[in-house]
Amino acid sequence: MAEKFNPAVYVQQKGGKKYLPLAAKLAWLAYERPGWRIVADKEMTIVSVPDIDDEGTPYKKGVAIGAVSLIDDKGVRVQTVRVDANAAEEGFASNMFMEGSELLLNSIGYSLERIPKSCWQEYLSVFGMEGKTGIQKNDSTSQSEVLAEDSPDAIIPAEPDTLPENDDIMTIFQKLLKERPGAIPGFVPGVSPDDPAALDRLFDRYCFSTIGEGWESMDENGQSKVKERIMTELRGDM
Repeated sequence: MAEKFNPAVYVQQKGGKKYLPLAAKLAWLAYERPGWRIVADKEMTIVSVPDIDDEGTPYKKGVAIGAVSLIDDKGVRVQTVRVDANAAEEGFASNMFMEGSELLLNSIGYSLERIPKSCWQEYLSVFGMEGKTGIQKNDSTSQSEVLAEDSPDAIIPAEPDTLPENDDIMTIFQKLLKERPGAIPGFVPGVSPDDPAALDRLFDRYCFSTIGEGWESMDENGQSKVKERIMTELRGDM
């Protein structure tokens, strides 16, 4: 096996929130599962769907629909996700591939939240108390305190009257899945709201369809828009 890969080293921040870039997730996959790869299906369909612009004028929008698949080292298709994008947007095919890749990798455990604690501990042992964290060491600073500061548990601060933490937003999204499943992109009959893997996969796609990126990489404004969309759809205003 190649030199040990530690995903914690590649964690970045955007808008005060930590996230693991797609390139790091792909490298993590390649390290743990040599020969596995993600590919986009060659065939893509573009359909015309009705929409309304910002001024309330109806028009037809071209939507590209395709698929991205996870292939194992034997060439077997392990999992496939459907993705779509506005065909009028520049780079829509690349965006579809990145969205599909994020969905597939998150579904099999290659995400910020799944980085093992041992990786964070190793990260601190290499970079020290200061390292990439920017935390200044003093006599009263323990390694456990720094680890807590630089681990997934600290991704979303618990502050009153702010956005709910990830578990709370998932509870709201699960309620939407139970009450108005047709409002969720990619929903197919038979998907159980109590299936954690399916719930995560649908939530990832919902975030991408709303903002164009995953929840963990959004800033506070993006997360607010996702929550607002969920609440609006629960009220039946859309």
